[in-house]
Amino acid sequence: MTTRSLLRRLSIVAAALVISLGSALSGSAQSTNYPGTILSNNPVAYYQLQELPGATVAVDSTTNGLNATYGFDTAGETPELGFPGIDTNSIAFLGNESDGYGSIDIPFSPLLAPLAGDGVHGAPFSIECWAQAFTANVGGAYFSLVGMHGNYGGAP
Repeated sequence: MTTRSLLRRLSIVAAALVISLGSALSGSAQSTNYPGTILSNNPVAYYQLQELPGATVAVDSTTNGLNATYGFDTAGETPELGFPGIDTNSIAFLGNESDGYGSIDIPFSPLLAPLAGDGVHGAPFSIECWAQAFTANVGGAYFSLVGMHGNYGGAP
């Protein structure tokens, strides 16, 4: 069973996805070394989303190795990799309802499903995603940037 985190909408550019447990992230987007700032906070996963066209894996930049898989629409066109980003590449979800929007499938890991002190209930965590919506929205439909899909509690 996987936890499926879909980053999707009709037209969006995603520059990074950070999943962090515990304290809030420090630093700012204007940091001279943004990846270094993020990694210094020891996130559970950090997907810089800088892969080039042809890649199938969204690389986790942490030592946890929670690499994700790009899920392309039925036409194989979105997410579009190697899209211009803030400092380097990013990805774009430019799909449409007829063939899908594309996704990033993050595999289940106990690191991504923290438990509270009682060992039963979920503990809080944070997710940061830098995204830029296009002004030319097709059809007016927006979807959740991050979501869990699959059976609730069905992960091993």
